[in-house]
Amino acid sequence: MIYLEFQRLAKPNCRKLMSAASFERGTTVSEDNWHRVAAKADVATEEPIRVQVGEEDIAIYNLDGDFHATSNICTHAYASMVDGFQEGDEIECPLHEGRFSIKTGEALCAPVTDALKVFEVKVEGDDILVKV
Repeated sequence: MIYLEFQRLAKPNCRKLMSAASFERGTTVSEDNWHRVAAKADVATEEPIRVQVGEEDIAIYNLDGDFHATSNICTHAYASMVDGFQEGDEIECPLHEGRFSIKTGEALCAPVTDALKVFEVKVEGDDILVKV
């Protein structure tokens, strides 16, 4: 069973845990391992959300209607990227202020040196799908 956990940056204490059995998102939709993870309306601009697909902890970002996904865990220290500060197409780690490109995962400034894992994203209707 796949569980999805949504966490909004603007409301860090507001969390919902949803089971794929009662919620259609999170289910594999093709042999290529695409998973429904959120509705477009769930991800506001510059307010990333956290989703969990299997063992993958993923951050979903909305860059003016263009959706992206990276690993949610900083490569420098164990911190949730959705708790960081998003400005444009960059996300800043909440612990040590290292920044990453949301589009490429590239580490942009010290202390981070290793890129975030990036996941393919596609939109079907109102659903955001991530390839895991």
